[in-house]
Order: sequence, then C-alpha cells, then structure tokens
Amino acid sequence: MKTLRSVILCLIVIFSSSSFAKAAPISQDWIPTLYVREGGTSVNCTSWTDACELQTALSKNTTNLVLVAAGTYTPDKADPSNRAATFNLISGVMIYGGFPANGGTWEQRDWESNVTTLSGNIGDVDSIADNSYHVVTTNGANWTARLDGLTISGGNANGAEPHNFGGGMYNAGGNPTLSNVIFSRNAATRGGGIYNDGSSPKLSNVTFSGNTAVNGAGMYNNNTNNSSPSLSNVRFVENPAASTGGGMYNSNSDPTLTDVIFAGNSARDGGGMYNYNSNPPLSNVTFSGNVARGHGGGMYNDHSNPILTNVTLSENSAYIYVGAPAGETGWGGGMLNYMSSPTLTNVTFFGNSAEVFGGGMYNWVFASKPIVTNTIIWGNSPALQIYNDDGTPIITYSDIQGVVVHPGIGNINTDPLLVPLANNGGFTQTHALPLGSPAIDKGDPANCPTTDQRGYPRPIDGNGDGSAICDMGAYEYESFTLTVTVMGNGSVAKNPDKAGYPFGEEVTLTATANSDWTFSGWSGDATGTANPLTMNIQGNTSITATFIKDNFKIHLPLILKN
Repeated sequence: MKTLRSVILCLIVIFSSSSFAKAAPISQDWIPTLYVREGGTSVNCTSWTDACELQTALSKNTTNLVLVAAGTYTPDKADPSNRAATFNLISGVMIYGGFPANGGTWEQRDWESNVTTLSGNIGDVDSIADNSYHVVTTNGANWTARLDGLTISGGNANGAEPHNFGGGMYNAGGNPTLSNVIFSRNAATRGGGIYNDGSSPKLSNVTFSGNTAVNGAGMYNNNTNNSSPSLSNVRFVENPAASTGGGMYNSNSDPTLTDVIFAGNSARDGGGMYNYNSNPPLSNVTFSGNVARGHGGGMYNDHSNPILTNVTLSENSAYIYVGAPAGETGWGGGMLNYMSSPTLTNVTFFGNSAEVFGGGMYNWVFASKPIVTNTIIWGNSPALQIYNDDGTPIITYSDIQGVVVHPGIGNINTDPLLVPLANNGGFTQTHALPLGSPAIDKGDPANCPTTDQRGYPRPIDGNGDGSAICDMGAYEYESFTLTVTVMGNGSVAKNPDKAGYPFGEEVTLTATANSDWTFSGWSGDATGTANPLTMNIQGNTSITATFIKDNFKIHLPLILKN
C-alpha cells in the first residue's frame, strides 16, 4: 500500500505542476483533504464550513492534501513574540492556495486573483523587528512536500545562526516542490527569499521580488503592496560580514529552477542568487533589476558550476558600497564567477552595469573557466563586457560587444538589435530579436536546446535560407506566414492580419460568401466547416477556403414577374 501511495503521489505532483492560475482538479479519493480558512477555529478541518487555521492542519503531521482559502496566515497568532514560529513543511503534505476566501471548488481556484499569503509579520504590523525569522522551513522534507499558489513574505532572519538565514524559507536538507509561489519582501543575512543548505528543491513558476540580504544598517522594504522596490541610486553602509543572496542562497545545494523570475532583489554579493559549492540547473529564468552592493548583481558563483540554459540577465547592477575596501567591489553587473566554471547556453546579458569592472561578466582567478555558447553579451557597462581577472572563459557562437571579435569559433561582434525586456510569451520576460538581427540563425548548429526561454520550439529558420539553425541568446526569432487561398467567389478576413506571426499566436479566419455562393469548408492545414475558424499558428500555414455556387437558390422577383 505504501508503494502504491508513493506512485499515486508522484503522479499527482507531476500532473498538478501546471503554470495556469486556474488549476485542474486533483483526485481526492484516497488522500485525506484538510480545509483551511483565515480565522478558522475547527480542529478537524474536514470541510470549508469546518475549516481550521494552517498551523492546525500541519500539526496533524500525516499525508494530507491541504486546501487554503485566500487570506493571510501567520505562524503564531497566540504568541506574537515567538519569532522562531514557522510553517514547517512535511513530507507527503501538499498545500494548495488560491481558493476563494470562503472556500470553493478546484474550478474556482485562481492563485493570482485569490491571493493566499504566508506572512512572518506576527507582531507589530508596522515593524519588521519582531517578524518571524523564517516564514517556512523544511527540516528534511522530501519532494512530496509541496507548496502551490502561495505568496511568502515578511520573514526577517536577523538573529543568531541559523536564524540569520532564509527569511522566506529556510531549507535544511529538504527537497520540496514549489510551484506558482511568490517570495516577496523577505530579509536575511543570507538568502532573503530562500536559503538552501544541502537541499535540492524543485521550483517552477516562482518569483523572487524585493527580497534583501543585509547586515546591520541597510534597507528592508516592508511596503504593503506587491511591487518591487526601486533600488537605483541607493547606497548602503555595511558591516564587515558579507550579506549574500538577496533572492536565493545555495550552499552545497543543487535546486532545479524552471520558469523563475528574480526581480528587484538586493544583497552585498549576489543580488539575485549566490551559489557556494553548488551547481543548480536553471532553465527559462530571468534576472532583472537586482542589485549587489559589491559583487554579482544578478548572480555570484563561488566554487560553483551552475548550468544556465535560456536565461536572461537584464539591468542588474553592482556598485561600490560606502566603506568598501578600495578597488574591491563594483564587479560583475550581470554575473561574477570566483573559482567557478558555469555552463551558459543561449543566455542573454543586456543592460547590466558594474561601477568598476565587468558590466556583463567578471571572471575572478584562473580557475574560473565558464563555457559560453550561443550567448549574447551586449549593451552592458563598462564597455568591456567581460572582465577576466586571470579567468579564461571558452566562448563560441556568441555575439560579444567589442572592437574586435572575441576569440572562439563562430563568434561575432555585431549589434543584435535587442528589443527592450517585455512579455513575449512564456512565464518570464525576454529580449526579443527583431527581423534582421545578426544573431538569427548564427548559433552552434550542433548545440541547440529544443525550446527557447518562452518554451517556443528551436531551431527555426529565422532568416529564410532554408536551413534552421539556433539563434544566439535566450529568444528564438520566428515569423511564420499564413497564406489563405480562395476557391470560388468569396473572401476571407484574417484577425489579426499581419505579414508574419510568432509561434502560438491565435488567428481568426472569417469566410464571407458572395451573393449566390455558399461557404463549404476549409482544406489544407485546416479542415471542417467552422466559421469563423480560430487557430494557433504552429509554423508556415496554408489554408484554402472553398465557396460553391448556389444553383438551387430561388429568385423570388423572377417568379412574381412570370
């Protein structure tokens, strides 16, 4: 029976990892279901009318499906002085937020509209000084522990170790599964959003926004709205000990990140992410607007070899903080590698800045040998996009800004004409390649991911030469044609009507017959008689609309005349 339950639980985790706000129902036939509402007083948690608080549901310490209604939940309502209070994840317990405030069905679940917050603000709502050290902890929970459809905010890990790590989540030897989760406005010395120690959680559709790693005098944003703080032109006074990993800190950990956003986080080192002796794989991830008051605005790698595929680093920054040792900070706006050799495939660095060296990337000491393929590093400041302090990156089939082409097979140094960061499809924002970009079809013919950062297929024949080759950067350019041929007398309207369409765009075709003619159907890449016809563009598309003569139509005026 235990084996059967494990198999079923595995299937539930796999099939419920959708990115949609309105999730499909999950089978509740075999697993006990607990119901949680804000202010719930029951100890049974057996229905929405008999709902309990979240801490009560977790105290049952058994395999459960926990459904949580919209609202705000704190780890300890009874004792606001208990800063060690936390929501501890348990193996086999799957927590789903996003239900209406009074409860509802799976079909009514919408985690974006029905905001469900786990908050560390247990005491004075206007002060962070008495907030929980960690909003969520794991203590060895395995992958069957799940959080889905929740916002985690207000953790303030400023105590003695380990209460100075992981304001949003402290993950010690745990491997939970996190989907559709937002970490916002948490603080710690290390890992404002998440601190992973010997842990390999799986994250999908997760956002880290406005989290801070700070020591002593610094900044923590306790804004009540869900927006990221503006961190431009800000200076911090630091204690001697470094604060690291504003969004995430990994120590001897290999978390898997797919469709993840790091935006507006800050730390002394590693504004978005800090990796120590860790090799996390990252796919479809964007680092934007993160700040390091020292090194590595987007990412700092320390004795680590992360694997980045389809990743964007945009407008991250590293600058000299007040009181910093002369010449020792302001390095690596996008990424800093110390004794580290990450693998970067189809990555875009654009608009990052460092106050001293390495606007795009800084490679520190000889052991730093990143492998860079199909990557764009352009428009970062200072003008020297990659600064090598004895580091020796291996770069091929990449577009690197500079007065000469960077050494390596297939490299170019021509402006890729990147479009500003925007929602171009998928979970994360990207820099699109426009028509005519020299980065189109210039990647390694033998090394191409099957999709781009948006999840759209690669490679596409973007330059129309008959050969599909991977583009450089995280975005794969596509422009598919939609050809409509008319047989008979009639017309077809396309909405939208464009010369080219991106993969997946929805188009509606409306057929209108001329007088004495009738629309009879579609053929080619579409069939049937539906009119209007709505379709999604999957490639170059050719459709024929057929109209037939209505020979049996009665002409009433002619009959009356006779």
